[in-house]
Amino acid sequence: MSDVDDVADGRRVVDETLHSMLAGTIPPYEGGWKVWETAFRLAPRSPDVMGPLWLLWGALTDWVEVKPDERAQAEAAMLRAAREWFELEPDDSVQRAWFEQ
Repeated sequence: MSDVDDVADGRRVVDETLHSMLAGTIPPYEGGWKVWETAFRLAPRSPDVMGPLWLLWGALTDWVEVKPDERAQAEAAMLRAAREWFELEPDDSVQRAWFEQ
């Protein structure tokens, strides 16, 4: 499990992982797990951003595990979520609003 304990470091890990997924240097499912574990660890310290990230990426990685025949669709959704994340201003209130869509 990720050893990131600081929310700022966790955001950096999440951003780097999502960039790597979009660049194709790490598979979406593998990157999704890294985002999930980072957000899971930090959810108590950042319930408004890391908490929803944990739930979102948990759902996306579970999709692959529960319905492996839909992996391509799940990974496409992961890449879409990563792209949308970077379209947001890096501001807690903007990111919270995105989760509520």
